[in-house]
Amino acid sequence: MSEIERSDEQVGIRQSFIAVSILGIIGTIAAVWLSGTVAARSVAIGAALAVANLWLLAQMVRGFLARKGASAPWSIVAVLKFVLLFGAMYVLVRTRIVEILPCVFGFGALPIGIVLAEVLGGRGNSGQG
Repeated sequence: MSEIERSDEQVGIRQSFIAVSILGIIGTIAAVWLSGTVAARSVAIGAALAVANLWLLAQMVRGFLARKGASAPWSIVAVLKFVLLFGAMYVLVRTRIVEILPCVFGFGALPIGIVLAEVLGGRGNSGQG
């Protein structure tokens, strides 16, 4: 991977982190205004899980590409990430720390933020080349 490709990749990941974080903050503020503090806490926790999930996913992809396809260790990490994410959600919901629907809205910042970062990112990659 050349230095330019690595730089473009880091810019894209950074833009995604920023977009997901901003959407999480906006969602939390909207939840305070619309539903109160419990819903806002749930949205904030969901958004924090989304940002953490994006970070771990970026690390997994970077590690996988650095090994040129040797995927066994990263497959284990992916399964552990999945189990930890669902385990964390189970504990948060069972202990009533979060409400399910607002937390899902907060986690929804992940796919929406990634799409917005790619659409509005303006990296000039329009499929040419």
